[in-house]
Amino acid sequence: MVIGVDIRTFVSPQLTGVGVYLLEILKNLIEIDKKNQYKLFYNSYKKADQDMMDNFSGFPNVELYSFNYPNKILNSCLFFLKQPKLDRWLDGCDVFWFPNFNFWEVSSECKTVITVHDLSFARIPWAYSMKRRLWHKFIQPEVKLNQAVKILAVSQSTKNDLEKIYHLPKDKIEVVYPGVEIKNQSTDNKPIYQHIFLPTRYILFLGTLEPRKNIEGVIKAFEKIADQDINLVIAGGQG
Repeated sequence: MVIGVDIRTFVSPQLTGVGVYLLEILKNLIEIDKKNQYKLFYNSYKKADQDMMDNFSGFPNVELYSFNYPNKILNSCLFFLKQPKLDRWLDGCDVFWFPNFNFWEVSSECKTVITVHDLSFARIPWAYSMKRRLWHKFIQPEVKLNQAVKILAVSQSTKNDLEKIYHLPKDKIEVVYPGVEIKNQSTDNKPIYQHIFLPTRYILFLGTLEPRKNIEGVIKAFEKIADQDINLVIAGGQG
């Protein structure tokens, strides 16, 4: 099987959740899967980060298709003209996997799979700027979801939202939880918190600092149990 993969999320020099998710899945997938062929689609007017692309070099079943069109022009063509068909840019593929919502069009011969991380743009649109709300409107999430042959949800909560908001059939949605990579894991059998200087009891929030992450809710929940000798650790940044 020939699998196309949209890696445009690597355009950002600082990877956020989706970028890390895609990077780790791809690195492990192409390492263990020697049967299928992978065609990686990248587009940016700026030159691709060579260190990032080196993660996928040297594998006989991986091809990188890198284009240098301005994304605003490409997105406009995809939205208004329904062209180009991205699978044909890759000289054909059986399935095209998109790790998040984006602008895309594929030919009728190509099936699509999409990963959905959350539906906060539909549930709490007030947490987004007008620009981001328009962006989500133009990418037409409902159309993309209905066209996909399979939807990967990163949590049961996201699957429930997909069924409730877009009335999608349950058997079309598969919950696939993200994995966890622990780098430089110690062999001395000490608890992980002793190696990264965390307290013994804590609530950890890790993510970008923005309204849709509901950090205020995390802090309010912590306040209710603060007398139970539990610490709150917030690790985040802008992304």
